[in-house]
Amino acid sequence: MGFIKTLRETINRGMNNACQEWLNPYYDNLLWCLELNQVSNPLDDGLLWDMGQTGGDGLKAVDSKHRRPDRRLRSALLCHKKAVQARNRIAGRMGTEHKCFTNVIVCISDITWRRDIASNNGVNIKALANNLCCRHAQDFKGSIQEGRSPRYLIRADSRLKPDQVVFWFGNGIYFPRLGEPPELYVGLELDGLIIAPPTLSG
Repeated sequence: MGFIKTLRETINRGMNNACQEWLNPYYDNLLWCLELNQVSNPLDDGLLWDMGQTGGDGLKAVDSKHRRPDRRLRSALLCHKKAVQARNRIAGRMGTEHKCFTNVIVCISDITWRRDIASNNGVNIKALANNLCCRHAQDFKGSIQEGRSPRYLIRADSRLKPDQVVFWFGNGIYFPRLGEPPELYVGLELDGLIIAPPTLSG
């Protein structure tokens, strides 16, 4: 009897400590946005990922909403997941599972971007994307949707200060695999005349 009571208490404690969403959703819940301020090194993947992966000035970084130093990208991804339909292998029925988002846009300041391009040919920017992908895959390997792997896009944002970093993720962001065919095409027609869409470049 004591074992069952202890088991129930452990389960209840885990449910009470379950992660709650703390970011504001954007665009009808399609996107989540995490903004970090007081970031001493915007190209340090450990500092951006988790407070436990940094030290010194890296501990000063805080999220803009709650001003908490423990709210970094890892905790944002942990608390904001997507619901997907999946078959329960034991029961054989369809059910809902919560999976980690895998596509993330990281916005850094224009100054940080240009400085790394000029001095290192963008090596630190590329390393940031690669290292965040590795951390993401390692920490969420049991929560990533089958057939998906983490993908990161680092971009410059002229509105950001050098000590700010902004992350966007959610159902509204999808980076296709190399060579993945599009699922649909969107066409533009005006008075029966098909208009070619503008060509987009990097």
